Amino acid sequence: MLIRVLACLKQALRVTYQLYFNIFGQITTWKVGIIGSTEKRVKVITGYMNCSSS
Repeated sequence: MLIRVLACLKQALRVTYQLYFNIFGQITTWKVGIIGSTEKRVKVITGYMNCSSS
């Protein structure tokens, strides 16, 4: 039973990984934008774009 649940979770994660990654990246950018300066936000966005393109 546990193995079945894990297999289902693994499949679900594989399908939705990109979606969650995008959401997490946007939240991180948003937090940095509020807490830090615009310069920091630009660095995060640039780093995020570099990560997603590679």
